Amino acid sequence: MCVDEDRLRKIAAAVSGSFGHEAARRTVYYRPDNFIADMKTLAAPAPKATAAPETRRGYRIKRSLPALTPEERKQRKDEAVRTIAETMRGRR
Repeated sequence: MCVDEDRLRKIAAAVSGSFGHEAARRTVYYRPDNFIADMKTLAAPAPKATAAPETRRGYRIKRSLPALTPEERKQRKDEAVRTIAETMRGRR
C-alpha cells in the first residue's frame, strides 16, 4: 500500500523480479483510498456464537457477543472504517 502511484509500479516491478510472475499475479497493490473502498465491499465473517466455554492451551475461554441490531452493526462497521481511513490519511 502506497500513496504514490509511481512507487506502486516500482514495487510491482520489484516483486515480479524477485518472486516471479506467478507470485506477482497474486499480489495486489493499493493506494489507501482504493484499499478502504475494497475493504467496504468485503463481507464480514459471521461471528461464532458459542455458549459453552472452550479450552485453549489450558485456559478456559468464554465468549459473549452483544445482541446488536443490523443498524447498530452497520454503525460500528462504519466507525471502524472511518478510523482506519483517518489513520491511513495521517501517514501521508
